[in-house]
Formats: sequence, C-alpha cells, structure tokens
Amino acid sequence: MSEENKEILETLSMEFEENLEDALHNTKFPTDIEKHPIDLIRWCEKRAKIALDQTIELIKEEKALIQPVYTRKEILEAAKKCTTQDRNNQYGEPEDVFSFVAAKWQVHIDNRPPGPLTAHDVAMMMIDLKTARSTNNPAHMDNYIDIAGYAACGGEIVSKKAEPLDLIIR
Repeated sequence: MSEENKEILETLSMEFEENLEDALHNTKFPTDIEKHPIDLIRWCEKRAKIALDQTIELIKEEKALIQPVYTRKEILEAAKKCTTQDRNNQYGEPEDVFSFVAAKWQVHIDNRPPGPLTAHDVAMMMIDLKTARSTNNPAHMDNYIDIAGYAACGGEIVSKKAEPLDLIIR
C-alpha cells in the first residue's frame, strides 16, 4: 500500500474513533438503562452505527483519493482476462476489429491535409475505433459515450486554433 493510501486510511480510522467517541459521550444517556442491561447494548449499538455511518460518508468522499497499487502479475492477469474473454465478447475477434479499424484510419489519413498527424486527427481516429467496435456489439453503450467524448475533445481542439468567424455554426 502506498504511503499516501496509508495516510488516508489512518485519517479515516481516527475520524471513526472521534465519531464513535462523540456518539457515545455527547449523547444523553438514558436513565432507565440500569433496569434493562440489554437496552444499554442496544443504545451503544445505535451510537456505533451513527459513528460508522458518518465514517462511511467520509470514505465515500475520500474514495477517489485512494489509489490501488497493482503488481505486475495482477496487471497481466487483468490484461489476459480482457484480451481473451471480455473484449472478445464485446467487440469480436481482434484481427477482424483491427482490420476494420486499419481501413477506417487509412481512409482518414488518405483524405487529410499533408503533414504530421495532429491531436484533432487522433480524436477523429479514436471515433473511428469506437465506430468499428460498435459494429459487432451496437448495444454496448460505452462506445457511444466515448464517441461523444472524443467528438467533444476534437471540437475543443479545433476551436482553440480556429479564427472566430470559423466557429460560427451555420
């Protein structure tokens, strides 16, 4: 575990202890509990639940900051699963999809102005990649979301370099 993750978990642990202490000590203690010991246990459980709920909210807020650390073996196992199971099921055989993507990219390259590829070209070619992938599995919504994202990025890239009059939508 990274030092940063250890610090985050340490902070959350301290927060839980503080929340639990507040829940137990800063709440009016029922006076009739001495008559019914099971009520004391229930009362403590409720206070612990309150502290736990408060800490869970903190964990949700901090979750994005906790970065898992993967070993080479775990990364390779995940890649093996993706390339031999998940992706094949979602997009079809890699050779078929790659050939289709190559053809789409070649059309783009052959029909663009001469010169080195640009960031805009990459955005358009990534749309081609996602379009090719969606051919085998049109119901895979991730492709449409990614296409929209790449289109937005491509539009932003072009708009930063365009003259103001070029940006008027007709």
